Amino acid sequence: MIELSNISKIYNGNFIFKNITSSIINEDRIGLVGSNGAGKSTLLKIICGREQPDSGQISISDKIKIGYLAQNSGLKTNNTIISEMRAVFKEIFDIKRQMEEMEKEASKTKLLSEKYSNLQAIYEQNDGYSIEFKIKNILNGMGFENIPLSTKINTLSGGEKTRLALAKLLLEQPSFLALDEPTNHLDFKTLAWLENYINEKFTGTVLLVSHDRWFLDKCVDKIWEIEDKTLHTYKGNYSNYAILKKSTYEKNYRDYQKQQKEIEKLKEYVSKNKARASTAKLAKSRQKILNKMEIVEKPNNIETIPNITFEFDLKPYDNILDVKNMNITIGNYNSPSKTLFSNLNLHIHRGEKLAIIGENGVGKSSFLKAIQSIIPHGGQVKWGQNVKISYYRQDMSNLNPNHSALNELWNRNPKISELEIRKQLAKVQIISENALKNVGNLSGGEKARLCFAIIMMEKPNVMILDEPTNHLDLKTREVLESALIKYEGTLIIVSHDRYMLDCVPTKIMKLTPDKAEIIEGKFSDIVWSNELNSTSLENFRKSSPASQNKFRKKRVERAKKRAMSKELEQKISDTETKIKELEAQIASPDAYTDYTLMNDKCLELENAKKEYDEYFEIWANITEQDE
Repeated sequence: MIELSNISKIYNGNFIFKNITSSIINEDRIGLVGSNGAGKSTLLKIICGREQPDSGQISISDKIKIGYLAQNSGLKTNNTIISEMRAVFKEIFDIKRQMEEMEKEASKTKLLSEKYSNLQAIYEQNDGYSIEFKIKNILNGMGFENIPLSTKINTLSGGEKTRLALAKLLLEQPSFLALDEPTNHLDFKTLAWLENYINEKFTGTVLLVSHDRWFLDKCVDKIWEIEDKTLHTYKGNYSNYAILKKSTYEKNYRDYQKQQKEIEKLKEYVSKNKARASTAKLAKSRQKILNKMEIVEKPNNIETIPNITFEFDLKPYDNILDVKNMNITIGNYNSPSKTLFSNLNLHIHRGEKLAIIGENGVGKSSFLKAIQSIIPHGGQVKWGQNVKISYYRQDMSNLNPNHSALNELWNRNPKISELEIRKQLAKVQIISENALKNVGNLSGGEKARLCFAIIMMEKPNVMILDEPTNHLDLKTREVLESALIKYEGTLIIVSHDRYMLDCVPTKIMKLTPDKAEIIEGKFSDIVWSNELNSTSLENFRKSSPASQNKFRKKRVERAKKRAMSKELEQKISDTETKIKELEAQIASPDAYTDYTLMNDKCLELENAKKEYDEYFEIWANITEQDE
């Protein structure tokens, strides 16, 4: 469908990326990842024709209909929601109007009747009778089920406009869907709908940029990564990419180290023996080997990632927080009051990690503020003894936009030297001139990392975090995730990052206007439970034999894949052991004095490495996340 040949882009005299060559084929599902500033959005714009490369060529098939959603772009129009959605089908609605006018004609000539029949055929071929259903289905899926369709678009919020732009794009049914951060304004319900739509309904090609690892795992089968100004391709979803990338780096580093040892030994031999008449010939032979050797480059671990660790210096008592009969009502004299939730009861022990989830607007952030007495509430809130709290605000409004990053941290810790403050900023990758930038001029990701530096220096035994991953790239999310898992204090977190929700919390509170439900277990357990509830056992029993067989077949296939995965893991482990043993044998003095033995062992090692790569690739392709 699309061919990229030596694509390069330069900003301010520097390459964003250079000489990217790749292709996109029909029905590809590609996730485009990379650190902030790597050029993901730029490459997406070039592919969609919104920007031109500085060099290289891009070839696009004439048959492709591109649908492009830019990051945080939304519809800007005075139209109503329904009129904007119907505009997608303008030609079909024009046919419908012509048909209606003909129907009103009292007497139809044969010619008119034939024209009507032709129009009707075109209308039916374009699924005209189901257009309204399609529109309502897409709008409901994108979270507009409770918003009147007569609502003017210019009165919607920025997030709602972006969701509506995505809804319109899906209705246009492009053959190539290019999405830049499509999940930014979606709640869990809408995310699940979009994932299902892409996987089950959309038959075209997808290229998407996203920091949502769960979404990438569900929707893509290939990862493009921009790193070190070039493009790397990995088979499988995000989880497979993470495994393959780590394995590739480790393998390349092993190969590099092995060759360096071999070079060192050959050089040493040549140095010691080239002057002796009896061994000069052998030394010359070794030198030839050195001269002809294809040097393995040292793999460059390019990514510089933050060093985030959370510790505390004051141990609290076991009872951290008691909340009894809490209710929160919002509103003022300009707007009617609204109760977000009532009769909420919660107890948190030392070391527990509680995640709070719920639909947008249910009061998650308000709950975090209420337990800290930032906003008024009903009921009782009692903190335990020796509690020391750090609070990460979603809007980061605790930062002074007129302070430099250095002064923002230094003003909070005036007794510490400038050198120590700079070291702390360096841990979160705020270095050199960026440390002297005003906070207001920092990127969202830099502000978030500055907040983490502040929290690290506060050393809290209780952390309250409100959407801490919103501005973070994938690698920083993983670093934060690891830090929260290792943190031995108490954590209360609101997040839409489903990947993080599946591995950090020890329990989850699902907040609704009616109740706060405490759920033990992982986020994926909740997803699975919801799926079971929506398709109950009784419904399964009533379903058609074909549906039941399909369900059973999927279970059997999943079981086979897991069994094969375990078998391959053992083979990978055995082959890795064999490689180490062969490398040790080749490095022994006996092998250096026995050419035949050396040759046999080198051949055996080459075959073992091929086996390892084959086993690993098969394993990576069949590995799936537990659902």
